[in-house]
Amino acid sequence: ESAVKWMKETAELVRREYPAIPLTFSSSPPFNYCEDVSAFDFLDMHIWMANSCDYYDRVGYHYERFDDSGYDNLMLRGREEYYSDRERYDAALVAAVTSAAGFSEKTGRPLMTTECWSLVDYKDAPLLDWDWIFDLNRLGIKTALGTGRWAALATSNFCGPQFRGMWDNVAWHREMTDLIKIAKKSRLSADCSKGQSATKSTLSGWVKSPAAVKLPCGQ
Repeated sequence: ESAVKWMKETAELVRREYPAIPLTFSSSPPFNYCEDVSAFDFLDMHIWMANSCDYYDRVGYHYERFDDSGYDNLMLRGREEYYSDRERYDAALVAAVTSAAGFSEKTGRPLMTTECWSLVDYKDAPLLDWDWIFDLNRLGIKTALGTGRWAALATSNFCGPQFRGMWDNVAWHREMTDLIKIAKKSRLSADCSKGQSATKSTLSGWVKSPAAVKLPCGQ
């Protein structure tokens, strides 16, 4: 309760100085720790398959910060463990995404996810496989877009040049970007078909903010 109180008080302090900026706090599962999210304009939920089930326990990774044992286990067993029980791990990710969407619907706040969808931690190394990471992230993105609750989302928290295995897969990045653009266009088209104005803002028109700019439908 004290943490929730602190978040609300902090958000209010920032809002007084910058009333046009949509505010939130990043969070990880479980998402129902704070039923009253009225102080936030949107929900930034970090969702990974790995922290939605017992995957890390099975692999032998426990966020070790001062030795390489956990990461060594992840490199040696991570991919094999995922593909050995892929259906169950995929289901865990889908359930986490669906749960977040349900909480968004319940609270009336749109979602934004900046860290997602496979593993919390992963490094890059020669001969390290990324195919399973691409598969999981694709599933997370498609599931999230299908709910219609996301105003913005990342394709992965490994989308940086230091992760060469992901950075170099240009075709995958283009595929994911196309999916996001198609979903956005579909949502705007649906709003227009209902007689609503399309809105362009920092959160794709979902957050009501003085900074939002009304656009004619079709733009």
